[in-house]
Amino acid sequence: MKIYVGTFGKVKLFYECDEKYMQAHQRRINAWKILLSSKRIWQVTQKGTTLRAKTNAGAQTIVNRIACRINQKFPLYMRSNVEIIRVPLQKEELIFLPDQVLIRRNNKLGSIDYDQLQITGSSVRFVEDQAVPSDAEVTGYTWKYVNKNNTPDKRFKDNRQLPICLYEQIHLTSPNGLNVVLQSSNQNNATAFEINMTKE
Repeated sequence: MKIYVGTFGKVKLFYECDEKYMQAHQRRINAWKILLSSKRIWQVTQKGTTLRAKTNAGAQTIVNRIACRINQKFPLYMRSNVEIIRVPLQKEELIFLPDQVLIRRNNKLGSIDYDQLQITGSSVRFVEDQAVPSDAEVTGYTWKYVNKNNTPDKRFKDNRQLPICLYEQIHLTSPNGLNVVLQSSNQNNATAFEINMTKE
């Protein structure tokens, strides 16, 4: 594989890849496209335990998340002759290229080789207080204010029933400090993503 880098103005990356590299890159691109077909994708920005499960729909863990708008648009500072996947996050941005993952953080660029990128997935039950995505699996219901026996706490007049959704959580990590957690409304799409991204 050959890479030509233009340094005047925008960063210009031009690849001449053999078939093996291009097949691996296309497999990763396709994996992200499968994940993108999920109705909703979030970045989990904070997670912690709570002692107030009764007033948090019975949840023992509080999760903060933001919508994650993954796309294939090049950032203003970059051009290339290959497809990319761009993952804008709260504090950083990931760009998936044929040979590496670029990380932009605080206007600085770093990179991770694919053999250093670790991707793991797990199913999570999430008490959804927003609109339920049409591709999500609802496994049950709880109440916004709930007693220990799972009955509604009648002291609260605005107590409403909330769905419990089964989502897939995707964890992207690396030895040099990458630690990103995504959540997908569609478990099947997320599982297919994980399988295709970790293929040799």
